[in-house]
Amino acid sequence: MSWCVKKRGPVFCAAFSPLVQMIAALFDIPFLHEQLHLGSLVGSAIVVVGLYILLWGKNKEMQNSSVANGDLENENTKVQDPESHPNTVTCDSKDPPTATC
Repeated sequence: MSWCVKKRGPVFCAAFSPLVQMIAALFDIPFLHEQLHLGSLVGSAIVVVGLYILLWGKNKEMQNSSVANGDLENENTKVQDPESHPNTVTCDSKDPPTATC
């Protein structure tokens, strides 16, 4: 669970918790001979559809944020650092500084 939170965020772990109930129902029916009701099937279908909608929206959000971060990184590379390209020339000698020191 912590790996999932680290990779994708807390939304994914919270979104998959209703699936535990559905998986438990799949084991209850054949092994414990529980009855399956129409409401359970409809509820499970709604949960699955909601999960896919949530995952689709989260994927779109991640794509938009990665595009925005990529554009920001491109703009940062265009800006030159003033410390890396100084405009003044300094020399160790006592003579007046020239461009060829």
